[in-house]
Amino acid sequence: MFDRKKYLYVMVVCYLVTWLWYAPLWAKDSATSPVSGRPDDKAKKAQAPQENPQISFDAVTYDAGEVGEGDTISHDFIVRNRGTAELTISSVQAG
Repeated sequence: MFDRKKYLYVMVVCYLVTWLWYAPLWAKDSATSPVSGRPDDKAKKAQAPQENPQISFDAVTYDAGEVGEGDTISHDFIVRNRGTAELTISSVQAG
């Protein structure tokens, strides 16, 4: 026999489980919050271009050849900032 209350209960549970499963996916795809319909702050931040420093080198190694004991070696490495924010180099060590 068909039980109307049980049928409604199962339908509501299925609807809630589906909503809970897909709500985070909908929120990622939408610029508005799925609950309030207002613009979501996380979506705004994700759409704004990020300002980050991006370091690049002309070369990362240097072969000085044969070096005698006590000889001084000098080489300039060219470092560029390809990003949009300020690049700060806080320490440098010889390898």
